[in-house]
Amino acid sequence: MTELEKLEKELMNAERVSYAERLTFPSKPGVYLAFEDDELVYVGETANINDRMRDMSRTYNHTFRIHIGKKVTGKKVPDSGKYEPDEEKKITDYFNKHITLSCLVVELGRRELEEVIIRKRATLYNRVSKR
Repeated sequence: MTELEKLEKELMNAERVSYAERLTFPSKPGVYLAFEDDELVYVGETANINDRMRDMSRTYNHTFRIHIGKKVTGKKVPDSGKYEPDEEKKITDYFNKHITLSCLVVELGRRELEEVIIRKRATLYNRVSKR
């Protein structure tokens, strides 16, 4: 088993938390997973997991939230980068009801780990990079 496969296994088995609990994640570099009703739908890597979890509450800052926003509202995100306040509330309510998250601190190789998981698991909201 390669080092990336070991990290993938550890991340896939990591404890999941609710969207509301996401800010308990560490302020360290790593990879995170988003599950929608227990299905892996998004993989992300970041230099600071906690900061990225904060970004997830702002539509203009996070691709995953944009995808969920489109699903919940049936509309593309407006040019302003955010939906109307009542629509943003619906999106947040959806996150609270359907999204759980897990993470793994990864100092080096986090981009590679993200790519391995995306390629292997064909997540709903990620695109496979052309690298």
